[in-house]
Amino acid sequence: MKKYWIILVVNIFLSFFLLFFVTNLVDSDIKENILQNVSSQHDFIKFEINSFKKNERSLLKMLSENPTVSDCLEHKKCSLGDSKLFYDLAQSKQDIIQLRLIDKNGIERIRVDRDDKGDLRQLAQKELQNRSDRDYFKDFMALNPKETAFSKLDLNTKINDKKDPFNPILRSGTAVFINGKKEGIVVIDYSMHEWLNMLERNSNINLYLIDKEGYFLLHNDPAWAWSRYQNPPRKSKGFFGFSLNFDQLSKLNRLVWISDKMIASPLRLFSNDLIAVYEPKVDQNRLVFSKIIEFVTVMLIVLLLLFAPIIKILHLLYKKMLFEKNLSEKNATYLNAMFDSSFDAVIVIDKKGIIQKINAVVCEIFGYGPDELIGKNVNIMVPEPHRSLHDDYVKNYHSNAKKIIDHDRNLNAIKKDGTLFPVSLVVTQMVLDHEIYFIGTLRDLTNIKKLKDMQKEKESMLLHQSKLASMGEMLGAIAHQWRQPLNSIGLIVQDLLSAYKHNDLDEAYFQKSKKDVFEQLNFMSNTIDQFRKFFTDDMKFETVNIIHLIDDIYNLYWAQLKEHHIKLEVYCKDRRDGQILCDISDKNNIDIDMYNIDSISSDIKQLILNLITNAKDAIDVIKNADDDQRKITINLLPEKDRFLIIVKDLAGGIPKEIRDRIFEPYFTTKDMGTGLGLFIAQTLATNRLKGKLELNTQEYEVKNKKYEGTTFTLTLFKTPDA
Repeated sequence: MKKYWIILVVNIFLSFFLLFFVTNLVDSDIKENILQNVSSQHDFIKFEINSFKKNERSLLKMLSENPTVSDCLEHKKCSLGDSKLFYDLAQSKQDIIQLRLIDKNGIERIRVDRDDKGDLRQLAQKELQNRSDRDYFKDFMALNPKETAFSKLDLNTKINDKKDPFNPILRSGTAVFINGKKEGIVVIDYSMHEWLNMLERNSNINLYLIDKEGYFLLHNDPAWAWSRYQNPPRKSKGFFGFSLNFDQLSKLNRLVWISDKMIASPLRLFSNDLIAVYEPKVDQNRLVFSKIIEFVTVMLIVLLLLFAPIIKILHLLYKKMLFEKNLSEKNATYLNAMFDSSFDAVIVIDKKGIIQKINAVVCEIFGYGPDELIGKNVNIMVPEPHRSLHDDYVKNYHSNAKKIIDHDRNLNAIKKDGTLFPVSLVVTQMVLDHEIYFIGTLRDLTNIKKLKDMQKEKESMLLHQSKLASMGEMLGAIAHQWRQPLNSIGLIVQDLLSAYKHNDLDEAYFQKSKKDVFEQLNFMSNTIDQFRKFFTDDMKFETVNIIHLIDDIYNLYWAQLKEHHIKLEVYCKDRRDGQILCDISDKNNIDIDMYNIDSISSDIKQLILNLITNAKDAIDVIKNADDDQRKITINLLPEKDRFLIIVKDLAGGIPKEIRDRIFEPYFTTKDMGTGLGLFIAQTLATNRLKGKLELNTQEYEVKNKKYEGTTFTLTLFKTPDA
């Protein structure tokens, strides 16, 4: 019996020790939470003080630098119209009760007052006063340029004058300098009643502000607020029961517990040195008691659960087993429904390749019945030559797992009737009861392949149509180039006839005329040869030189550009990485081989010609275009892994609302346009050249003039499959 008593005493002692420990722990935790809340409130107050100072300094700076203020002080006379700036400003800020401009002699030049009803009034000249004897005038006149000062926060009432409500007032000011000389001050008086109320709007914490002498400025009880001016005056000791020492708190410069319920910290409020006291509205002891009750309740529940009847636990376990069994059956039904309702064909095989399970889509696609597939080797769906090797694929899947498992592959499958068709196959692996199974998900690509073939055929037709249009452009260019030699040949023939009539036609004269005719004919023949080489159907990637390619385009198209008074400039990188005009013959400054790239020459020519033609058409639309707008520039920028061809014009850019549509087929802004040019250009860039074509519209500055311009950037990768 004595042994049980000892155990009981020990248990009681441990219970009280645990309760004491938990009480201290909860008390410490609650104090820490309260301190964090108070710290957040204290930081908020300091932030609001700094924000107020910052905003009002900006306001004073704006006023002091305003030309109206300078004119008033320089002429020493301000009209009511000059004071409109002050009136409008006071009207926009309800906390301003007085706004004044005072010259260096203390004479008020502008003054706006707000009465008790909140109405503003501009004082007439005869009502303005001399404030040179006021301390604030002397303090603000002593300020340096760009300095501002704030007075102490105080009441706008006389002691014991109960006719007017307590109205906290703050005065701020700055000096006005004109040509480096101090000519006056700007003074603003603020009503701080609403601002102070905002500081104490915290539902959980009471805020008290106390000056160095122990008088309250802010108190939640109106009978104690501004206690210096109460009748009789009362200090904080009469409310708290103890005094607060500002100097001691300033040395600590942090939040300090001054009692079990209150926290204090020094606070600089404009020009006031104050003590901020924070008192949580919720009783700390009540919080501690509530937490302990919660803890004890939880402990009792834990004990009751520990000693709950074993039968009840077994009953719950039994119910749980039944629930899990039903859930398992529902999940199996759910999974089977999902398996059969899939849009893709799903086949499950074992590690020997024997089909274990299929869904309805498999039978629909392959033409088999379920009994014809389940239990059979999956290789009956695989065409030769892979069918004979398929069992080895499954057996040796470990060596090919990285290439097969979880990878989407396109291949052919075979139907029951022997028809081959394209499929997309993804194989995943699962383990059930230590056995490996494979899940194959197949998607019939027959319709997709047809769509791709149709798209490819349509794309080929569009490319051919675009090439014909480009050939038309070139034929137009050749026609312009042939005009000059045809005219020259006509003149030579006329000259021969004239020489014959005048008996001046000898053999030397005839031979010279013959030579001139053949030179013109050779020029025309070379033009045709260049045109024939310009559009070749050779789609092989081969080494082409971009500078030579651009030169070929220019040789055929220069006459078109000349007729439209458009200049084409091509820039390259020189050997020192600078930008210069491209000149094929200038091998000293340009490394021609740097501009070699493996690509399709005819596609690049067609694409760039398309961009140049678009730029030409855009320039023609501009009325009264200047020389800078009648220019197309091409920048050739070879880089490490890629090559950039940048075609730019200053023809007004592309409107924002259509930029996303310019690469669409059949979209055009031209009256006679087909809407295929830029679509074909992008198709050539991405599908044929394995690069990309990008648009940029922005503002450019040329010779101090601003133009909206368009830039197309063709990126060709030095490795075609990049």
